[in-house]
Amino acid sequence: MQETFLTIGPDIRLHAQRWLPDSEPRGRFLLVHGLASNLRMWVGVGESLARRGFEAVAIDLRGHGQSSKPVGGYDFQTVTDDILAVVDHLGWAKPVIVGQSWGGNLAIEPAWRAGDRIAGAAAVDGGTIDLQ
Repeated sequence: MQETFLTIGPDIRLHAQRWLPDSEPRGRFLLVHGLASNLRMWVGVGESLARRGFEAVAIDLRGHGQSSKPVGGYDFQTVTDDILAVVDHLGWAKPVIVGQSWGGNLAIEPAWRAGDRIAGAAAVDGGTIDLQ
């Protein structure tokens, strides 16, 4: 596991943990937590994905965990933009985005908005509520 910070915008640094397989990745997963949580909920999943040959990155969303805590930008659109910026920052083509609870909504939205850049989305205990 590697721990890092991803600078995705002015004054926005997201804390991330990355798990790499022993060989060329079979695919890539971006793991997104729900409200009032952090990336640590994904540690077991990241480890398991890496053992199975996949690269995985879990992020602390803005305002959560060790990520930046700006005064604003907590609306659904901006946080979704953050997720797409993470995909760009990592240089990934066609990752699967997995989210839990509110993170489930955040996993589905980028797949809908930028489906040509995202291979798939999975929502765990979420992804069906309209918070707008």
